[in-house]
This record gives sequence, C-alpha cells and structure tokens, in this order.
Amino acid sequence: MERQEFAAGPGQAIVVYAPDDLGAELEPMPIYEAIAADAAVRAEFGHRIVSVHAMPLRHAAAWMGREGSGFQTRVAIVVVYSGTMPSDDIEDGAARVDAAAGVDGAGRPDLPPLPGT
Repeated sequence: MERQEFAAGPGQAIVVYAPDDLGAELEPMPIYEAIAADAAVRAEFGHRIVSVHAMPLRHAAAWMGREGSGFQTRVAIVVVYSGTMPSDDIEDGAARVDAAAGVDGAGRPDLPPLPGT
C-alpha cells in the first residue's frame, strides 16, 4: 500500500493511503487494518485521527450492460491527523514514525503488507 503525506499547517497532516490495484473487488477489512496499524504507531507520537474519507478511483461496471452496480477496484483512503507532530518538517516526522514502526525509510511508501497480497 502506498502512503503519501502532506503538511496541512501546524500540528496537522493529510495522509493518503492507496492500496495496490489488484483489478478485483476491494476487501475493506485488510485495508483499514493496515491504516489502523499505521495510526497506532502515529498515536505514540501524539497524532490523532480527525477524519477518514474513502475516495473511489475506479469502478468496475457490469460487463454485458449497465445493469448491476459492479464493484470498486481502486480507492484512496484520506486520513487527517492532528496533534503534536514529531516535527514541523513533515518528512522528518514521517521518517520518525516509520522508524518506530520498523518500516524501511528508503522508499517510505510501503506499509506492512496487506493479508492475502
């Protein structure tokens, strides 16, 4: 799962989580499980979730017509964090969160792998 962070003023950050595009229906539980694990590490640094939003990016329509709803195959989850950030520099703060979570900071978009991927 990719993760991109944006500074949103003092003591705030917007984090966009983008699960891998598997070309199949999304399973929400593993996605939110990975985000919750990241949020738990961030909580140790004083980050608190303010809001969560799912932004659909691709919808698989019915193959032989327009009947049926199909399913989401790609989504981004947007989480707004607030609180005492590790640093005013969002990149430095993100590196500290990654180090605490044991995530390699070299590429820094990878969260622990989702189950079943």
